[in-house]
Amino acid sequence: MLSGRKAYDNIEEMAEDYNKNWKSLRSDPPYIISGSSFGCTVAYQIAQILHYKSVGTPMVILIDTPAYGNIPKPLEDSAAILAYFSKYALSKLKIQTEKLRKIGDIGQQIQYIIEQANSLKLDNTILQVLNVNYIKTWQVNQNVMAQYIPSPYYGPIVFFCHTEIIPEFPPDQQLHWLKLAIGDFRNFRIPGNHISMNRKPNISIIAQHLRRIIEHETYQKLNKAMIV
Repeated sequence: MLSGRKAYDNIEEMAEDYNKNWKSLRSDPPYIISGSSFGCTVAYQIAQILHYKSVGTPMVILIDTPAYGNIPKPLEDSAAILAYFSKYALSKLKIQTEKLRKIGDIGQQIQYIIEQANSLKLDNTILQVLNVNYIKTWQVNQNVMAQYIPSPYYGPIVFFCHTEIIPEFPPDQQLHWLKLAIGDFRNFRIPGNHISMNRKPNISIIAQHLRRIIEHETYQKLNKAMIV
């Protein structure tokens, strides 16, 4: 949808499309599939497709992905989304949802947030992702994610969860994913909230964990190949 295509109706449809593109890469297993938040839900379903088509059973890395049965309450409109985004992406910027609703359409709301961030001299690099299509995609994807019922997974799962309390975000997401893990499951707690955990300096902690995991998995595969 960010590219302008029609919105997907469900996670399964989206994952199938990604899987078609996956085939064009012509890469060999082992695979590691990941994303962040909503994107990890799609990654999880792609991994299921690859497993059941006997292509491989990838490691799935879930970065703070809401789990079925513990999904945050959908944000009702663009003003609510932008107020949430500002609150957790720009910690010093507190904008009330009702105020944004009175400002005008989505474009005007976004422009207001950018102006406020600039006036406070905040690091607004994250605001570069904000545009009308991004917000509309968020609105659609949050509803699509709420409808997705994941099946148990046989491959390894790594989960990264935020540590700051967010009233809008139900806690202990990892426990709900753990119930679906038939294979290995590892959980790591990352400083920050649902958004800031993916920004510096917190993202470097995720990177360190991933580096060790990938190096370990590569060593294991190489070691098995040498034994054979």
